[in-house]
Order: sequence, then C-alpha cells, then structure tokens
Amino acid sequence: MKQSGIVNSRPDHVPEDPARFWRTPAGVRRVLTRGRHGAVHYRIAAPSSPSRPPLFCFHLTPNSGRLYANLLAAMGTDRSAVAPDTPGFGLSDPPAAAPTADELAACMGELAEEIGTA
Repeated sequence: MKQSGIVNSRPDHVPEDPARFWRTPAGVRRVLTRGRHGAVHYRIAAPSSPSRPPLFCFHLTPNSGRLYANLLAAMGTDRSAVAPDTPGFGLSDPPAAAPTADELAACMGELAEEIGTA
C-alpha cells in the first residue's frame, strides 16, 4: 500500500498496535482446568444470564484460542463464547501420544460439560 509516497508493508489484518493483539480484551477470562490429557486452557466471555446458545471457537493446528480473543469479547455479550487451546497447543498440556480426532472431540465435549455449555 502506498501512502504519501511511503510504502506501507504492514498487512491490513495487523493492528496498528501489535501489543493489543496479545492482550486479553475486557470481558474475556482465561481459565486453566483439568482434562483427560492434563491441563486445558481456555478463554471465555459470558454474560451473567446468557440468552443465546453458546459459541465454541476451535483453532486450526498449530495455533491457539488466542486467535479468537477479540471475537469472544464481542460475541460474549449475550451468550457464552469459548475458545479452548486444544491439547498440546497454546497453554494446554500435550497428550502422552498423538490423540485421534475422536479423542480430541471427547476432550472438547468434556470441557463443554464442565463449564456448563453442553
């Protein structure tokens, strides 16, 4: 992109203040709980009385739920909005062996039950 004769090589999706991307937005909590593969870290934003179905945001591999922090803040005003770090990513413990898709699904289902969004 060119602005006043200066080439701006920053992609459009990168915020003006990159540190803002790393901060946990207001209204979003970070929680560590126990799961079948050890510690499971997740971010959650939720009103005191949700009026809509919960929203779960699952990250691609490799990555973490941090991708969704700003979305959780926006979506968590009328529902529980949750972004877990799947086992072995973000701040969640790695499993002893590579989990199958069924095991990952069971782990995330157990998390939903534990936090009351299932």
